This record gives sequence, C-alpha cells and structure tokens, in this order.
Amino acid sequence: PGSLSLGPKTERSRPRDRGVVLAKMLFAGDLVAGVLAGLAALLILENSVGDTPLFVIVVALLWTLVAFSIGLYRTDQLSSWASAVSEIPRGIVAIMLLTWPIYGLAALMGIKPAIGTAFVTVGAMAVLSGIARTVVRAVLHRNPALRQRTLILGSGVVAGQLVAKIKSNDQFGLDPVGLVDNVIHDIGTPDLPRFGGFADLSEIIEMQSLDRVIIAFSRVSHEELL
Repeated sequence: PGSLSLGPKTERSRPRDRGVVLAKMLFAGDLVAGVLAGLAALLILENSVGDTPLFVIVVALLWTLVAFSIGLYRTDQLSSWASAVSEIPRGIVAIMLLTWPIYGLAALMGIKPAIGTAFVTVGAMAVLSGIARTVVRAVLHRNPALRQRTLILGSGVVAGQLVAKIKSNDQFGLDPVGLVDNVIHDIGTPDLPRFGGFADLSEIIEMQSLDRVIIAFSRVSHEELL
C-alpha cells in the first residue's frame, strides 16, 4: 500500500450509470407483475379473462405510473442498488394509492365484485412486484460489467475496516482498486496500491477509470478533504 503509481490509463466501459439499467429492469419487472396480478384477480374471482383484457393492461400501466410517481424508480443511491429494503415504505404507499383506482376501474368495466377485485389485485401486486424486484437485483448483481471500480480516500484502520465491509457485502457491487492519501498510516491500511496524494486526485480518477470515491480517514485538513 505504500507504493505510488498512477498506473496506466484504464480503458473500460464505466458502469457509473448502472442505476439507469436497474430502473429499466425494475420497470419491466413491474409491468410483468402488473399483468400477472390483474390476471390472478380475474381468475381467482372467476371472471372471464377473455372479456376483460383491458383490465389487465390498465392495471399494469397504473402500477408503473404510481410506482414512478412515488419514486420507486429512483435508483441513484447505493442502498437502492443493493436491496429492495429501502423501497418498502414507498411500496406500501404505492399499493394504498393503487387500491381506489383499481376499484373504480373494476366497477366501470362491470367486473364483480369490484371491491374484492381491487383487494386481490393489490395483494397479488405486492407479492409479485416484490418477487420481480428481488429477481432483477439478483440477476444484475451477478453481472461483473456492472461492478464499480472504487477509490478509497484515506488510509489506516478506518480505511481497512471500510474495505473489509465492502468485500463482505458483495451486493453493493464495489471493487476497491486503490487508495489516495498524502501520508499513509502504518497501522490498519488495506492492502491496496497507493495511486498518489490528494493533489493528484482528478488525474487518478481519469487514469484509473474510477466509478466511485469513498472517504475514509486521513490526516489532511478538513478543508483540503472537502
């Protein structure tokens, strides 16, 4: 970790916009979940699917519209990439908002019982959408092209603990590739190459094709770190 090397310029396709990939895949998963939820409600309540295909289509579109409006496709946070846990509160709100429109749609189309159709649909939606979103993340997490090259700012015990956490939580999709610090701490520094000091940061980010920078602990001043 004490060596200083900017290294050769790394040419690669940068997964900085992997959140866009995740959002598109979640949208597709929600469409499938919406279609299956609409079909499930019709079949469970013994309504004819052939007579009401429009119900299934509108339910799927309503779900994706409500999900978009409530922020379920905002995937720019690391927690959103890692798991669906952070989406649960917004997902509950989205399901509640969806109940009355589906009830109105069922009543308008003469699907009986309308209230039962609404509750079965949103119940199936909650289950199927949760499964779809979990599957989407599981698939994307296995794609090595979407892992982010990560630079650690700082050194020492904190940097070591940070790298250990990253490596033990593979769902974040981060690969620590090096560190930057003006003075390397002797104790606890992770076994990563030192690319340079803070004055070299912009050049290092460009040369190493870095996707993410994480701040650990450094002896530089607060102002210089900012």
